Amino acid sequence: MVIVFSAAWCGPCQQMKQSVYPSEPVNPFHDDFIWIYLDVDNPDNSPVVNQHRVTTIPHIALKDSNGKSLKTLRGQMSANEFARILRKTKQP
Repeated sequence: MVIVFSAAWCGPCQQMKQSVYPSEPVNPFHDDFIWIYLDVDNPDNSPVVNQHRVTTIPHIALKDSNGKSLKTLRGQMSANEFARILRKTKQP
């Protein structure tokens, strides 16, 4: 599972939404994970934002199929770097 915490006003979040998540290096992993995008400014998302201790965005939580936390990513990254992390996360 990939949980992406972002906001409409966050420049790095929007850049990743436009050029990292749909990129050629990341595209092969789209079907390997469940992708959830949460706006930190939406009050309905506050419980999940607080549970993941989101203090900076972009904030990405990677979880296994049982909901166990595998990795937390903070800040902007390139498509190649994000794809590398997804590849390592996917490996048993």
